[in-house]
Amino acid sequence: MKTQIIKGTLLTTGFIILIALVSFGDVVEEQPTDTVGIDHQFIPTETVEAQDSLLVWQTGRRIYQGEPFSGNLIERYADSRVKARTEYVNGKRHGIFMQWYPDGIVKEVRYYTGGAKVAVHTGWWPDGEIKFSYAFKDGQYHGDLREWYNGGQPSKAFYYQDGRETGAQKAWRENGKLYINLVYKKGRRYGIAKQKACFAIVDGKRKGVGDERYDVVDSVSADDGRLSVQ
Repeated sequence: MKTQIIKGTLLTTGFIILIALVSFGDVVEEQPTDTVGIDHQFIPTETVEAQDSLLVWQTGRRIYQGEPFSGNLIERYADSRVKARTEYVNGKRHGIFMQWYPDGIVKEVRYYTGGAKVAVHTGWWPDGEIKFSYAFKDGQYHGDLREWYNGGQPSKAFYYQDGRETGAQKAWRENGKLYINLVYKKGRRYGIAKQKACFAIVDGKRKGVGDERYDVVDSVSADDGRLSVQ
């Protein structure tokens, strides 16, 4: 899988948004910055360090000097390099959250409105390869949820609507073998899930790792009797 990271446009605080063009199967998606779902409410440029003793949590909000904090919160590694930067408005995350690995590679980019997760959140492995892409709406999963192994192989391809799994849900082992192939329809689950037990019970005691097994749930049948959704 080929991954390309390009620079996007600027938001209110001057952050450079990283847009991931990711290939998943035969599908290539681009997440444009003008659809991140964040209203461009003014975010003060005040910057506060996370270790500031005047910064506290109170009733679900960041409070600074006795007032709900609005501005940019900076977290640092022990060597003073920036670890994360978060935008706040009225004590809640509002805008962009960015996190970096110690060597400066971007680790995560997330978006918030009034404390709720929105838009597409993206994460990368330390080598810069994409790790995950989660779509949110009003704080709930809404749209594609995808994950990749460090080598670039797909790990999960799920789909959500308003926080509920909907439609086809697939997951792969790191060796490429499909082990979850389910369909959610009207709140019911159909298909096959292959699972590996963490341990086996022998004479009331845990003994090693259990064998893989298939859990078969209600089938989804087409007119020819085969699974209708692949």
